[in-house]
Amino acid sequence: MIKSIDPLADPRWDDFIYKHPEGQIFHHSMWTRVLRERYGNVYRYYILENDIGEIRGAIPFFNLRGPVFGNQFICLPCADSCVPLGYSRRDCDDLLNGVIREVSQNKRFSIQIRGWNELGVPTQGIIPRRNYYELTQVVDLQQDLATLKQHMTRNGRYNLRVAERQSFTVKLAQEEKDLKVFYKMLLDTLKKRDVLPPSYSFFQSIFKHIIMPGYGSILFSELNGKIVAANLYLNFKETALCKYSAQIDNCSEHRSNYFLHWKAIELFHNKSIRFYDFGGTDPNLEGLLFFKRNWGGKETRLSFYIYPNETDMRLGLVIKPMHFAYKALENVLPSFARETLSKVMNKFSVE
Repeated sequence: MIKSIDPLADPRWDDFIYKHPEGQIFHHSMWTRVLRERYGNVYRYYILENDIGEIRGAIPFFNLRGPVFGNQFICLPCADSCVPLGYSRRDCDDLLNGVIREVSQNKRFSIQIRGWNELGVPTQGIIPRRNYYELTQVVDLQQDLATLKQHMTRNGRYNLRVAERQSFTVKLAQEEKDLKVFYKMLLDTLKKRDVLPPSYSFFQSIFKHIIMPGYGSILFSELNGKIVAANLYLNFKETALCKYSAQIDNCSEHRSNYFLHWKAIELFHNKSIRFYDFGGTDPNLEGLLFFKRNWGGKETRLSFYIYPNETDMRLGLVIKPMHFAYKALENVLPSFARETLSKVMNKFSVE
């Protein structure tokens, strides 16, 4: 039987996420708390129960609705991937059919799912796959460090040697002042990529609900006492996911990003983490994709699914002009005004 559940109140949810082989940090209630502080109390998490009340399938959604969004059920906003969890294709089909029956009573709605698991790709026609996808590279850390280096591309090994000749050091973020340093670097990095930056309050939520409890970290690389690169990681079960990266451009010739990723690989390898996930990448970002492919990881295609098989153009028509307006204003507004504008914009962003 399909029913809704509150993951913040019912411990069965997190217990199921830990036990299921495809359970990710984005499924966990920690991420629910982060998203709730960004979008509000609009989550709808569904489960399949057996006869004795045990969960055998689960799928989380945030229901973003309004004149801009329409009525979107997204699994899940700001997640690299977040897949329905079941132990068979039938479990996943039952979950999706139940959710579709419930939400289809609305006159205008859509369901979006990011990625899919290996245990039960949906029966054709239940929820169509969109043309949009991302690519992810995952390095298996069960090998020794020398073998990991050997599996890198020739170009990757060369760049790492250049980095190792520099006088880099590594620093671990300890408090919120470090988070502010990271955020400032990330703003500069995302601006060059023409990406709308998440608000600082979003990262405060990640710091409070994930990093401080020990399920994430921020690593900095320093050169001559100056921070030149930074990565934010989410760690869950056997995987360390690099969720956000930032780098100062004038230090790129020293390959600071190669140094930092390698030191992170060493760190997680020593902590018996099994997988190092570089995160999802839009295939149009060729430079970033080239960098990630240098590490010799397994590349996987993460397809997006949407029901019904239609694209609601209203969101894009509103977001694009707002994004252009933000870019035009961010260089002339004082910092407090930019943060306020960023908070408003982030209510319309699901990345």
